[in-house]
Amino acid sequence: SIRGLANPIVSATLDVYHTIAKELLPTPTKSHYTFNLRDLSKVFQGVLAGDVKSLQDPAQILKLWVHETQRVFADRLVTSSKEVKDREWFQELIKGQLKRHFEVTWEGIGASDQLMYGDYLSQQQVENKPYIQITDIERLRKILDESLEDYRDMGKGPLELVMFNNAILHLARISRIIRQPYGNALLLGVGGSGRQSLTRLATHIAEYTLKNIEVKKGYNKFEWHKNLKEIMKMAGLDAQPTVFLFSDTQLVMESFLEDINNMLNSGDVPNVYDVQEIDLIHATMRPIAQSLGIVPTKINLFAHYVKRVRENIHIVLCMSPFGDAFRNRLRMFPALVTCCTIDWFDPWPDEALRAVARVKMDDVDFELEPLRKENTETNQSQPGTPKSSQRMSSAGSAHGGVTSEDMTEKCIEMCVFIHQSVEKANARYLKELRRYNYVTPLSYLEMLLTVRVLLRKKKEDLKTMKNRLFSGIDKIQKAQEEVARNDARLKEVQPQLEKMTREVDEMMQKISLDQAAASEQRTIVKKEEAEVQVQAAECKKMKDEATDLLDKALPVLRNAEKALEKLNPADISEVAGYKSPTKGVQLVLCALCVVMQKPPEKIQDPNNPSKKVDDYIGPARQLMSKPRELMDGMLNYDKEHIEDKVIKKIEPYINNDQFVPEIVAKGSKACMSICIWIRALYSFYFTFLDIKPKQELVAKAEKELAIILKTLKEKQDSLRELENNIKQLEERFQAALEKKESLQNQVQMCITQRDRAFRLTGGLGGECTRWMKEMKDIEVLEYHVIGDVLIAAGTVCYLGPFTSQFRGQLIELWKERLSELEFPFSSNAQIATTLNDQVAVRQWNLDGLPADNLSIENGLIM
Repeated sequence: SIRGLANPIVSATLDVYHTIAKELLPTPTKSHYTFNLRDLSKVFQGVLAGDVKSLQDPAQILKLWVHETQRVFADRLVTSSKEVKDREWFQELIKGQLKRHFEVTWEGIGASDQLMYGDYLSQQQVENKPYIQITDIERLRKILDESLEDYRDMGKGPLELVMFNNAILHLARISRIIRQPYGNALLLGVGGSGRQSLTRLATHIAEYTLKNIEVKKGYNKFEWHKNLKEIMKMAGLDAQPTVFLFSDTQLVMESFLEDINNMLNSGDVPNVYDVQEIDLIHATMRPIAQSLGIVPTKINLFAHYVKRVRENIHIVLCMSPFGDAFRNRLRMFPALVTCCTIDWFDPWPDEALRAVARVKMDDVDFELEPLRKENTETNQSQPGTPKSSQRMSSAGSAHGGVTSEDMTEKCIEMCVFIHQSVEKANARYLKELRRYNYVTPLSYLEMLLTVRVLLRKKKEDLKTMKNRLFSGIDKIQKAQEEVARNDARLKEVQPQLEKMTREVDEMMQKISLDQAAASEQRTIVKKEEAEVQVQAAECKKMKDEATDLLDKALPVLRNAEKALEKLNPADISEVAGYKSPTKGVQLVLCALCVVMQKPPEKIQDPNNPSKKVDDYIGPARQLMSKPRELMDGMLNYDKEHIEDKVIKKIEPYINNDQFVPEIVAKGSKACMSICIWIRALYSFYFTFLDIKPKQELVAKAEKELAIILKTLKEKQDSLRELENNIKQLEERFQAALEKKESLQNQVQMCITQRDRAFRLTGGLGGECTRWMKEMKDIEVLEYHVIGDVLIAAGTVCYLGPFTSQFRGQLIELWKERLSELEFPFSSNAQIATTLNDQVAVRQWNLDGLPADNLSIENGLIM
């Protein structure tokens, strides 16, 4: 059954081609209604591209055939109100062919004017993805949103697209064209309809490279050819699938279209390559041609290069179909039609306009603040206020304001109405005044942006004015409150100031008395300090004299002690063993016993046996037998407390001629050191007798001085305590004085502020009432601001080309629609009242702008 469809499909396609070529002839307004055999091939090419697995019954095959005929023939048909029959006629033609050649009905195979096929639902990374029917629009929308997000993440630039149904259909058509071999597209539509953005997204989905020229100042034919060669080399040498996007706004020279016409026809631009580039092409193509079995002649190599260019490059042209320029270009460069699949971008339908507005207005705050009761009554009582606006005011006051979601939907509805009302007015404008005016999606986008900008600016201006008035009223009210507070403050502070003045005076008197007493005591203390210094100097002089004498005696004794330190205990023990010591040694031993107060022994006198005499030899040997103890006793001897009897006893030894260190040394070195020590001790005794009285005097003087110093210290402490008390009192006096000054400043400040407040309230008391009235008026304007801004934005974006009469009619029409939507707006809403800047308008008038409303409106629009 499927094979049996081949001949009927061919016959039906031929019938469609012959019929449409005969019936739909080109006219000045439809100059692109030209058809050729390439259109036939594109139909069959599209049918053969279908996925075999999904085409399992004749209905699927026929549905694909209907889709391809729609894409090739119906997509170029215009859809203005007068020519809408072209597409209806084509649909009836297809229905007739289905019944005639296939004996099926349009509804029987499930066909519609929204058929969509594509290969981008497949997530497989394969070269040839299945070309299947797309029925799950929500899944497709999700995939397209992901692709759009991926496009932005890859840093290819901003791409603001709203994927409404009409945009998805055009995206599918562009994707179908660029996936076909030798597929080129001519996208016809006005600016802002999404032709270039959809092409960029389709290229990204197909994973092709998008190339576009950047026209700058001074862009010429040389740079144009340079850009073309880069694109063709990418497609021919690198075999990179490339989409060349070109818009009529980039058409600096008409010769650019001639080059594009040549590329569409043959894939080449004559005489564009120089010798080096031709050699590069030959060198690159040679191994490729040899691998394909092509004889590598220069002609064959370049022909294969051109073939690769045509296979890999897809030219997408974006042009406006209006005006004589488009018709002349199609006549002069026929390849723009014969080699391209045409897709006519219709004006955006309601669904598209709403979808775009919903996205653009998503973050705009349309919430209405409820009017206060008195403002609602004032608003309703104003002459000329629409009843709907009165109803909205009452509702807002009663229910706390309309929700932001409801207001957003009403704003979207109003934006769509403004756009469509201007489209209808254009036809009447052309009929009555023979003037052309075009409304494009770009105008609609500009209006949405203008609404956002104007609404934010107007709200900020009204808020600033309201805050300024509120600040003025608040200042007056605060001034009145300040007067009352200052009066109360004066009553509170003045008694404190009087009390603090008395306290300060009392402190001042006490400080004067204490300072006099301190001065008297300070004089006494200084006098006593001088006396003490004199007495201390005398005591020091006496002490120094005693110290000088002592310093003269001590060296001899110190030398003797050093000699003792050098003694060897063995030498001393050796003396203890002497049986017959020399005379000098005996004298030293006897003197040592006297000094150490070792009592002598009683022995018989050798000269008189009946008598006993003192003998120190035995005791001396006992001392000498303990040399270390003896040395410690001599070194630590209390030389300052030697008794007189000891001195008297050793005096004979000192005067003896044999008690000389040199003579004693002949008998014992140890005794020589002891002799030196005893003699030094004897000399120190007499020196110390002279020093001791002076030391006693010094000690007495120091004791008396200590008593005097103690008394002086007590007086000094008493003086210091008195001075500290004065200091503390002065500090308290300073704090009290500062507090007094602070209270005086407070009193003066209260008086000053009270005077200022009196002047402010007296001078601006009458203004407060007027400012409060203006605040109420501003609150009403805030309530009406959204409706007023919609009218102003529509005027700025659409009404510039119209006369004053048409402007007034359209504005009244918009107000009626606002009333139907129960949308609050001012009764005199227009651009001159909403956006009027009196200072700027006055300056314009001084610069020569006429003062009539039309001129002022034009100035505000500009």
